Amino acid sequence: MLRWGIEQCREKNAPAYLESTAEASQLYRGHGFVAEERVEIDLDLVEDGELTQMEKYSEECFVFRP
Repeated sequence: MLRWGIEQCREKNAPAYLESTAEASQLYRGHGFVAEERVEIDLDLVEDGELTQMEKYSEECFVFRP
């Protein structure tokens, strides 16, 4: 699916945007996507109505330009 999307971008000379977890970011870099920004969210983990933990979640925002 990724290769198909890249081919579509090249055929239409159009960029593509996606957000990726840190674990998958190398995959997109390997296909020519460039990291533009990082998004971080504070997550409150709640169990039985009580806050049990706070956790940071982050994603990288990538752009592919043909």
